[in-house]
Amino acid sequence: MTEEENNFLEDFTILVPEKKIFKIGQKSNPTEIDISVFPARAMLLLMDIEDTHTKDQQKGNKTPLRSSEKIREMVRVVASACSVSNPKVTEEWLLSNMEFSQLSRFCMKVMEYGKNQMIDYQKSLGMDKKSKEGGGKNSQSGK
Repeated sequence: MTEEENNFLEDFTILVPEKKIFKIGQKSNPTEIDISVFPARAMLLLMDIEDTHTKDQQKGNKTPLRSSEKIREMVRVVASACSVSNPKVTEEWLLSNMEFSQLSRFCMKVMEYGKNQMIDYQKSLGMDKKSKEGGGKNSQSGK
């Protein structure tokens, strides 16, 4: 392989963070899930949900989602994220095998992890709030 070909290759496996394991389900028979890799499919689903809520707010839609709808959206994202490391963890599995407080806390932790990855990605592109407010390289005042 030539020097030029070597420079072209990149190792994206270095971007995978350390394992982040959660145990859920029954104490006598816990199910382990590694969410260190928040899959692109789950991230896109999370972004779609965030975009929809933002657009609704911008349109002046004052009708908030019912709590059950919010939980179902979270469960859909979380199932998408978790099923990669443990295929048995589907939306149906989460709803059937976890009690409500455990489910809601687990969903919040996984969603927080996903949102933090989304924020890190946006910062890397200069799309974070500081950039939009005039402090970043993509702002109008920064030209």
